[in-house]
Amino acid sequence: MYEHFRPTVQRLGGASAWRHASVLLLLVLMVNSPPVSAVPKGEFLVFPNINTISRKDELTLNGQKILPQEHTDPSVDFFFSRDFERLRVIAEFFTSSSDDHGAHFERLQLGWRLPRNMNLWGGRFHNPLGYWNTQYHHGSYLETAITRPGTVAYESSGGILPMHLAGLLLEGSVTRGEAMFGYDLAVGLGPGLSGAALEELNILNPDSRSEPVLTLRLNYSPLEDGPTQYGLSFSRGTIPDNLGGDIRQETMGAHANWETGRLRLLGALYTIRNEITGSDDRSFASGYLQAEWALALRWTLFSRLEDSRGEKDDGFLARIPLFVRARQLGGIRFELTDRQALKLEFSNTRYLGHHSEAVRFQWSAVFP
Repeated sequence: MYEHFRPTVQRLGGASAWRHASVLLLLVLMVNSPPVSAVPKGEFLVFPNINTISRKDELTLNGQKILPQEHTDPSVDFFFSRDFERLRVIAEFFTSSSDDHGAHFERLQLGWRLPRNMNLWGGRFHNPLGYWNTQYHHGSYLETAITRPGTVAYESSGGILPMHLAGLLLEGSVTRGEAMFGYDLAVGLGPGLSGAALEELNILNPDSRSEPVLTLRLNYSPLEDGPTQYGLSFSRGTIPDNLGGDIRQETMGAHANWETGRLRLLGALYTIRNEITGSDDRSFASGYLQAEWALALRWTLFSRLEDSRGEKDDGFLARIPLFVRARQLGGIRFELTDRQALKLEFSNTRYLGHHSEAVRFQWSAVFP
């Protein structure tokens, strides 16, 4: 399986390969050389997966293929975390055979524990916009379904919101009886619009133009250690366009994760306003609702509805043809072992002027 990753690694080439190797070496030294007075706590996890997709038809745009009819994509995600008393380290390195950006760091954070259950992080991190983007990272094994909702898709996969920021993140929580109130405040450089997709800021090679993004998230959990959570998110920032001009984007959202017995419901609704320089601003709503039902003998059924309203006249969305405007999907997940899963997913997806019926199959795992 690992032979599939060799072309991706080779694409890094020359100085870029040495730069990635140097950073990896630095991480190894950091996680294996704690201060004398510290007792390190942390983990190193590997999340491999193989995705296979079969579509009824291939999708083309202006005569160019943007989604193939058949495709297989192996990938692997490396996750590091270490705590040295107050100092904290998180690093996530991802590589995929079909990733246009090759191997790269999805997260690279240094944190410091503050009084009153607060943590201050610096580096590249997941934007705390809603529930999905902080609950799950690039290790597909963690997600019940194969695909992420279109509204919170990663930038290079048809995403329309800044899912990664490079800057500062403040996390905190307050307990009141059995309940917990949490907050996240982030400010950092976000993605730019390049071609037909958003392009994340590469902190190892920041050659693209980026502008600040500010995000605030508020959460409420009825039980401090329980899975049920409700929250609100607010985000404002600028997305620079490589063709000239900027897009000022404002996002407000509500999210929830509710579990009881074998049933789980999770969803979010966002209102998004995009103002393009020299043009009128447009607002639309987009959201999703996913239901999961845990059966006996390691089986889980899942279904998700996604939809958007008022998005047809948005000039910014017209630049991103892979944004999921609506989707209906259903599938089943089987826990092959305690750390491996097989998933089967059927979907009907509407893009800009296209729709796609697809069947996906995925093997995913976490080691050790």
